[in-house]
Amino acid sequence: MFRALRPLLSSFSLLWLVGPLAAGIPAGYYDGTAGLSGDALKGRLHDIIQGHIQLPYNSSSQTDTRDALKVLEQDPENAANVLLFYIGRSDPKTQFGQANGWDREHLWPRSYGVADTPAETDLFNLRVTDRDVNNARANKYSDFSDPAAVGYRNPAHAEAPGNTSDFDSWEPPDTYKGDVARSLFYLDVRYEGGGTEPDLRLTDNRALITNSGMYMGLLSTLMAWHALDPVDAAERQRNDRIYSDFQRNRNPFIDHPEWVAAVYAPVPEWSGQTAATAALLMFFAASRTWRSRGSD
Repeated sequence: MFRALRPLLSSFSLLWLVGPLAAGIPAGYYDGTAGLSGDALKGRLHDIIQGHIQLPYNSSSQTDTRDALKVLEQDPENAANVLLFYIGRSDPKTQFGQANGWDREHLWPRSYGVADTPAETDLFNLRVTDRDVNNARANKYSDFSDPAAVGYRNPAHAEAPGNTSDFDSWEPPDTYKGDVARSLFYLDVRYEGGGTEPDLRLTDNRALITNSGMYMGLLSTLMAWHALDPVDAAERQRNDRIYSDFQRNRNPFIDHPEWVAAVYAPVPEWSGQTAATAALLMFFAASRTWRSRGSD
């Protein structure tokens, strides 16, 4: 079945996900990627984006992640404020760490193999969000929320309208879904182990997503979110700024959205979740009815 869908998936990716190249992509940056797919493309992209400049998490003498986020998330209509991820509220930059202020959100949670590694300070993993919302999301993985599941909440937090959650997953509003997905794709490719670096992996197997592992998910959901919320100008600008001003590396899935299908299709089969299902999700991403807890 998936073989029959593969041409459609490729056409879907090209027609709906490919936008104009970001102006900031350096000439030759993605040399060696032509004609590659699957693990070969993933490996080449890893070689390109690894070895970035690592900012300190906190520092009183150097530019740290807080300083960078104040630049990257600055409210275009108020330079004294930042825009909070998940909710879009504009808060003063001076309210970092305050009880009613904002904090750094790790899209790939620190407890899933990120703490005390370069991925903890990677700006593609960090976003600005309300401190209480950050605590409410905790280490829940990314998935469509199940209204029938234990702990279902809508909204997920009083300060996060449009977000929903259940006992193990978090679903942001549609306008943030693609940003989350492409950040997690980047992290999966960027961190392959070795030295102090974690070997981060995306999966559809919920049983693997634990505090003792380095897994995050759900992969097929993230593919759907990538299709549902295409790259926009703000995301391209953030990618450019991370490259030019801070880390000197880029998120290839922002620059080339079609590479999501090239790297991750077919999706590995886990516990009854098939590649064909993932392909269908790319077409029907707006559906909220998909959920397969019974197959775990």
